[in-house]
Amino acid sequence: MPVCAKKQCRCCNSTEKKWSNQVEIELQIALEKEPNIKLKRQIDRLLQPENLKNQKENRYLKMKQPPLSHAHTDKELLHTYIAGTQFHELSGVADFLKPGDLLQLVREADNAYDANAIAVATQAGYMLGYVPRSENPVLASLLDAEERLYAILESPTVEMERPKITIVLKRTFFQAQPTEQGQGIILPFPPPKKKKYE
Repeated sequence: MPVCAKKQCRCCNSTEKKWSNQVEIELQIALEKEPNIKLKRQIDRLLQPENLKNQKENRYLKMKQPPLSHAHTDKELLHTYIAGTQFHELSGVADFLKPGDLLQLVREADNAYDANAIAVATQAGYMLGYVPRSENPVLASLLDAEERLYAILESPTVEMERPKITIVLKRTFFQAQPTEQGQGIILPFPPPKKKKYE
């Protein structure tokens, strides 16, 4: 593990980090020679001095319910995008997300800027951005009524402007219907569909 020169470094709880000259040279060499793009990004982040004024948000949200899994009976409600991704540090999670991955929707009723705010997060709770304000009032009402909603990532990466998502309503039960002859009941159950993301 590289050791920082103790001049205003992050590990000493101050505003900047600065590696010793030798460590910085070694990191630069490693950056140039490293073929793995994920490791290359990590090395690049080590080399970049942090300006706290321009630092992007990096936080996890507290989940009130466990993550959902996709079922063919769930209902697609809306095709939209994740707003505000430019304000969040996504480089650490972007490599682990792919189209078809499920994302959590977290209601933020106490948000100072939008009473209908709905955060979009990874399954582990890492904050990615928000459902656009123009599209969140009905969704916020559904979440407030304890309906279960989640999102499916549609874009190839979250590190683009306005990554596309599909918002889905979790269906937990079906209403029983009488048969035409009036004998017994049937439960509607759709035939299995081919998975969209295989």
